[in-house]
Amino acid sequence: MKIYCAKCNHVFNIETPSDQDSVSCPKCGALVQCPKDKLGPGTVIGDFVIEHSISKGGMGEVFQAKQISLDRPVALKVLQDKFLDDKEYVDSLFREARAAGKISHPNIVQAYAVGEEDGIFYFAMELIRGETLKQILKREKKLEFTKAAKIIREIAGALDAAWREQKLVHQDIKPDNIMLDSNGFAKLADLGLARVASADQNEEVGDEVMGTPQYISPEQLTGIPTDVRSDIYSLGATFYQFVTGRFPYIADTAEEIAKMHVAGNLTPPKEINPEVPDVLNDIIVKMMARYPENRYQTPQPLMEALDIFLRTYDPNKKTTPQLKLDFEQKTPSSPASTLTIPDKGNENPASTAPAAPKPFDFGEIKPLAFNTPKPEAPAPQETPPSTESPGAINLGLNIPETKKAENPPNKEDSSNTPNDNKSAETDQKSKQKSQKNQPNIDKSKLIKKLKITGLVVGILLIVIIAFGITFYCLAGANKLPEKIKPFGDKFRAFINGKVDEAQKEIAENAKRKELERQAEEKRRQEEEAAKPRQAYLDGIEAAFAALRSNPDNPEDFINLSEKLFEQFPAPK
Repeated sequence: MKIYCAKCNHVFNIETPSDQDSVSCPKCGALVQCPKDKLGPGTVIGDFVIEHSISKGGMGEVFQAKQISLDRPVALKVLQDKFLDDKEYVDSLFREARAAGKISHPNIVQAYAVGEEDGIFYFAMELIRGETLKQILKREKKLEFTKAAKIIREIAGALDAAWREQKLVHQDIKPDNIMLDSNGFAKLADLGLARVASADQNEEVGDEVMGTPQYISPEQLTGIPTDVRSDIYSLGATFYQFVTGRFPYIADTAEEIAKMHVAGNLTPPKEINPEVPDVLNDIIVKMMARYPENRYQTPQPLMEALDIFLRTYDPNKKTTPQLKLDFEQKTPSSPASTLTIPDKGNENPASTAPAAPKPFDFGEIKPLAFNTPKPEAPAPQETPPSTESPGAINLGLNIPETKKAENPPNKEDSSNTPNDNKSAETDQKSKQKSQKNQPNIDKSKLIKKLKITGLVVGILLIVIIAFGITFYCLAGANKLPEKIKPFGDKFRAFINGKVDEAQKEIAENAKRKELERQAEEKRRQEEEAAKPRQAYLDGIEAAFAALRSNPDNPEDFINLSEKLFEQFPAPK
C-alpha cells in the first residue's frame, strides 16, 4: 500500500494493513496517518491520493481525490472487488474512460486517466461539485420549464458532439447520469454503456439488454441496431420526468414497462401536467416517437427547437381560462342552459386523462321582470274595474273619475253616507296607485342619469384621445413650447415603445403559429408514412409466428411471405 506525505509531497510504501495509527515519512520525518483499509483516506492509487468517498454504485465506488502531479481535485472511480475477475465489467470501465477521453465538450465530464495498480482498476475524471438530476428531482419533484429545457438543450449538445466526432451512442441517458454543477451547468457522465454505432451490433449486444427500463428506447429492447436517435428517445423520457414529475410509463415490473415502450402508447405530458407549454409537449412527444424515423434524426434540430422555446417563452405570462357561457332559451325539447368551463388539459378526446367534472347546471333561466306589482287584496264587489291599460305609467297628474255606485248601500251600514264611502274608496285607490307608480318614476330618473353620465364619459374620452394625438403630433413636429417640450418627447417615446412592443409580439405570435402549423403538418405526414410500415411489420410477425408454431412444415411461412412481398414489393 502506498500513502502520501502532504508535507513534502512524497509517496512511500507501508505494510498492508498497518498495525500502527501513523508512520514517519522516510523523507522528511513527519508523521503520516495510516489508512484503515486499502481505499481509505491517504491511500495512493497511481497518481491520485484518496481524500474521501463520494458515492457508491452497483459497479464501483467514487472517491474525491487529488492528482499529485498536477495538484488538482478529481473524481476517482474504483471497480468493486467482486467484479475484478469479470472481464465485461473491467472492459466497461476502460470503455467509459476511453469514450470520454475521445470527446472534448463542456457538457461531457472530462476523462483524465484510467489504469490498474496492485489489482485495483481505477478511472480518474473531472470532479463536478454539484448534484445529479436524480437527487434534484427527489427533492423538487418537477423542474421549472425553462430550467428543464436548458438542461436538455445542453445534454443534446453533448450527444451531438459525441455523435459527430465519434459516432458514439451513450445507451443509458437518465437523470442519474446528468449532473448539475454549482453554476447550474449540465454535465453528461457515465459512458460505461457507450458503443460506437455500426451496421451490425449483434456481436456486441447479444441477448443482454443495456439501459434503464424507465428510459430505454424500443430498439434497444428489440435488438435493432441503435444510433443517436435512441439517445434522443431516452433524453425525451428524461425530459418527460422533468416537467411531469413521473416516468413516461409506469408498471409493476421491468418487463411490463419494456412492453409499454415497444407499444408506444405515450400519454402526452400536457395531460399529466396541464401547465406544460404546447411547444414543449410537442417536442417531448416527437423525441419519444415509437419509430426512430419519426423522431429528431440528429440532436441539431432538437437544439434549434429548444432554442426557439427559450427565446420566446415568458413564464410570467399566464393563460386565463375562458368561460363559455351558453344561455339558450329553454324549449320543451331542449336541455337546461349550462355554464361550461372547457378543460384545456384534455384536448385529445382519445386520451386516458381523467374525465372533466360534470358542468354545473343552473336549471331553467327565468326572465327578469321589473316593477312587478305586489299582490293586493281582492277589491270589494262594488268597486268598478280600473280602466287603465296594464302597462301604462301613471305619474299621478290625472285624478281618476269616480262613478256612482250601481247598487244602493246596505241597510245595515246606514250610519255611513254614500258620499263618505266613495271618498274613502277614492283616497285608498289613489294611495295604492301612487305606491305602485313610485318605482317607475325612480327607474326613469336612474336611466336618464346613466345616459347623461355615459355621454359625458364618452365625450371626455374622445377629448383625451384627441388631445393625446395632437400632443403626439406636435411633439413629433417639434412645435411644442420649450417648457413642455421635454414632456412631449417622453410621451412620444413612450407611445413609440408601446407600438414597437405590440408589433414585436404580433410578429413573434405569427412566427410561433407558423412553426406550430409546420410541426403539425410534419407530424401528420409522419403518421401517414408510418401506417404502411406497421402493416409490413405485422405481416413479418404473422409469418414468423406461423413458422414458430409449426417449424417442421414451413409452407404457411412461405405462403405468408409471398403474400407480404406481393403487397410490399419494395419496402422502405
